[in-house]
Amino acid sequence: GGGPQHLAILSQPPRSIRGQMRVTVQGEVMDKDFGLRQIATRTLNCYAAAVVEATLQPAVAPKALWRQIMEQLASDSCDYYRKMVYSTPGFKDFFALCTPVREIGEMKLGSRPSSRTKSGGLTKLRAIPWVSSSEYNE
Repeated sequence: GGGPQHLAILSQPPRSIRGQMRVTVQGEVMDKDFGLRQIATRTLNCYAAAVVEATLQPAVAPKALWRQIMEQLASDSCDYYRKMVYSTPGFKDFFALCTPVREIGEMKLGSRPSSRTKSGGLTKLRAIPWVSSSEYNE
């Protein structure tokens, strides 16, 4: 057992753990999982057990039909996304009005500017303002 961490580690793709794993723990979880020595020890034991179990699990080859379905889903979703973002009239203006992309772009996040060029548009926008603005509306 081990709770959500254990299940999350075991759900990683086969052969992706290989005896080690880097974990980011959100601030609000730090006290809950590591606030007391006994709890921290149990949390680390759960992580270690899951890493060992995931490392020793044999890889299961996906069925050919699964691969075919996933390739079709990936292709269809990519086509739809590109059509929506690049071919929908007014999408750029809509995105600018309905998301905090400008405000996020003005924040000092990371070492690079939010856009690759001043007159960029959507194709020149870097990942942080694009993803953060999109997620804001979800």
